[in-house]
Amino acid sequence: MMFSISILLLIILIMTAHQFLAINKPMGTDVLVVEGWISDYAFEAAVELFVKGHYKKMLTIVGPEKPSDLKKDASLIGVERAFRILKNFGIEEENVIAIPATYANKHRTLSSALALKDWLNKSEYDIRSLDVITETVHARKSYIIFKKVFSPDIQVGIIAAPTLKYNSKHWFFSLTGIRLVSRNFIGFLYAITVDKCLALWPHAGRSEREIAQSPGLTDRSNPRFYSDSFLLLQKRYCNIIYKLR
Repeated sequence: MMFSISILLLIILIMTAHQFLAINKPMGTDVLVVEGWISDYAFEAAVELFVKGHYKKMLTIVGPEKPSDLKKDASLIGVERAFRILKNFGIEEENVIAIPATYANKHRTLSSALALKDWLNKSEYDIRSLDVITETVHARKSYIIFKKVFSPDIQVGIIAAPTLKYNSKHWFFSLTGIRLVSRNFIGFLYAITVDKCLALWPHAGRSEREIAQSPGLTDRSNPRFYSDSFLLLQKRYCNIIYKLR
């Protein structure tokens, strides 16, 4: 009985995982935010949406994608590609603003959201809502992180660009689909705990080793036993998610 239930739950998970991650929940605003690292065809989908939709401004977050890009002007990286695609669709450059972001080996989505927030705080634009478009199964992660960064001042919508890498309805038959869905599900777990995990990395407060060696973990009568045990579990969870995502 339990085996049958487990199989049923696994099937349900497989059938709904892609739809869950590739969330579409636009706000219907006039500002479209594009994560600059997305593929050309995803960017083209964003531009096509901009042309056919009700958007008046496109904010594309661009910046170094690899260490060698650090020698370049951060405000120019990715802009040439963006304007080339925009030109093919006949969009005027004044309708598009490139938001420079710093290089981030980890926390790329969070860094992009923070770069956009910093730019908006310094700009003359009074934006109350925006839609973010990103790669298909990355949408859930982006949605959560952008909402964490901008809430409650700015409402955030999300759009998952279609993918050409695999059949989204039968992603489980594709190695690429399996890899991306699995990776972005871990990214989703990271997103829902990113604010807590950032405060728990080894450089913030006591490290995992220090907690594990704490006298409180060897003596249940110690007042710190349960708090240190829970903190150690949190640290280990965050470190695992950090390494896997």
